[in-house]
Amino acid sequence: MPERAFRTEWWSSAFARRLSMEARYLYIYLYYNQHCNQAGLYEITPSYIAFESGLPESSLPELMKSLEPEVKWYPDKYLVWVKSFMREQTKSPKFLVAAVKSLEKMNLDDDIMAEFRAFNESISGISIAHRPLSKRECVIIRDNFQCQYCDKELTESADYEVDHVIPSLRGGKDIYTNLVAACMSCNHKKQSRTPLEAGMPVPNPTSFHAAQATFILRNDPEKCRRWLEMFPYRYNDIDSILVNVDQYQTNIPSESESVSESETVNSSEGRRKGLGKGRDNHFGEVAKAFEAEIGRLTPMVGEALGGMVDEYGYQEVLEAIRITAGGPQKTLRYVQGTLKKRAEDRGKGGSTTKKDDPNKFIKGKYGHVVQR
Repeated sequence: MPERAFRTEWWSSAFARRLSMEARYLYIYLYYNQHCNQAGLYEITPSYIAFESGLPESSLPELMKSLEPEVKWYPDKYLVWVKSFMREQTKSPKFLVAAVKSLEKMNLDDDIMAEFRAFNESISGISIAHRPLSKRECVIIRDNFQCQYCDKELTESADYEVDHVIPSLRGGKDIYTNLVAACMSCNHKKQSRTPLEAGMPVPNPTSFHAAQATFILRNDPEKCRRWLEMFPYRYNDIDSILVNVDQYQTNIPSESESVSESETVNSSEGRRKGLGKGRDNHFGEVAKAFEAEIGRLTPMVGEALGGMVDEYGYQEVLEAIRITAGGPQKTLRYVQGTLKKRAEDRGKGGSTTKKDDPNKFIKGKYGHVVQR
């Protein structure tokens, strides 16, 4: 993170005035060093702090203690948390997303993450989103909490492994169509072999997405219960993951019913109103068109597309995707701009043929003129 904001008033604050020169220097170092991420909670060893700052390592415990409560040090975990860091930075959505991603990579203990989230939400007024569902969670949700080799019901995280059907050592990719849920016994039996080589059934994993897993959890109480039993730390996140779940109840196909990809891809619209009121009949078509013509369908993109379907109708969204695919900028923002412009032209009595003219110039979001 090359740039960061710092309050100049800090120098005259009561906290800064009581610090020694060495403690002030250490605080500034912890705030500005190259290891500090967007969250202000990052990994760094005492020896590295001493090496870069020039302060004796033996002096760090006393200096860190003098920085409390503004700085929290976890020497046994090699973690430093500059508590005011996020409060001083921008609160734009992009910055918060980057902050959350920086924490996801660290695999923090649940108690540390909970304290970090509570502090920023209650003191700084910054809401920290829950950690997205991991690939490990998504695989077992997709596979109905069963080992795909022996059909054993998986009830404990310690008895569950994500297995690569084609071993990674032999070129197998870390993608959903090559990943299955396996019990520890089958995982050890298979080792770095293919199922055929190990004399085991050959599973047929399907493509999947975290948004689909979230959709299932919101609408299938039994699977949600089993998920929480497998990953009990998720009790801290359940309110944000299952927000307003009562509004979005819909019919989940039974185990005997086949679910097509176009039906399950509806996942990310679950947070928005209107689920079960017509949108789910066409959202899969819109999502497929977007992935085929524009780019990858992430949960955030799914939310945006769902909002467009609600506001403009699925046929209009499909047309906007088609127009965008033939233009110079194949982006979600361009789809949104196309929809808005078409709506404005219709309000002015404009011609559909004229609006779809790929050579027409339109006004961009920031006032510049771009070619459709």
